[in-house]
Amino acid sequence: MLDVYRGRIDLSKVTYNNRAHQVVVLVRLDLGSGVSHRYPDSQEIVGPHLHVYLGGYGDKWAQPVWNLFDLSNPLKALDDFMRLCNITRPPLVEGRPLM
Repeated sequence: MLDVYRGRIDLSKVTYNNRAHQVVVLVRLDLGSGVSHRYPDSQEIVGPHLHVYLGGYGDKWAQPVWNLFDLSNPLKALDDFMRLCNITRPPLVEGRPLM
């Protein structure tokens, strides 16, 4: 299942999820100027990051994504994300950029 979330207050915040069984996050991309992630051991990543499912930890760990996605264009980043998730029939997306 693929879903897209856009922040209501901070419109630059965008999250793309690839999930299984509706609740298990397999891959999640968090974009935006104010995003950060705190690891279970209290370390923190500031800026865009990618969560990948890890047995026993779920999506609690993340990694920075500086060179993996086109961060200047959220729709291009969505295309890159769907390619990473091996989505073979991507949905038709129309409209302006999300940010």
